Amino acid sequence: MAQIRIHADSLARLQGFLAGVDWLNDSAVTLLAIDAAACRALIEDRDGDTDGSAHLGPDGLTWVEHDASSLSPPSP
Repeated sequence: MAQIRIHADSLARLQGFLAGVDWLNDSAVTLLAIDAAACRALIEDRDGDTDGSAHLGPDGLTWVEHDASSLSPPSP
């Protein structure tokens, strides 16, 4: 199981990404938290084994792997 933090350069881009995740959802991916003001989301991938984070910008996702201890749900 992996947790992935997504940080977008705009709320509209984050919403579009999350709508795509919801549309593709095969029940392996769950949205854990969203911080609209900071354009961040935390998702869980039950099929994944590496925690990470990604920046969502005009060129798509840029991935950065890191330790799970730095992944906490965004504050409400």
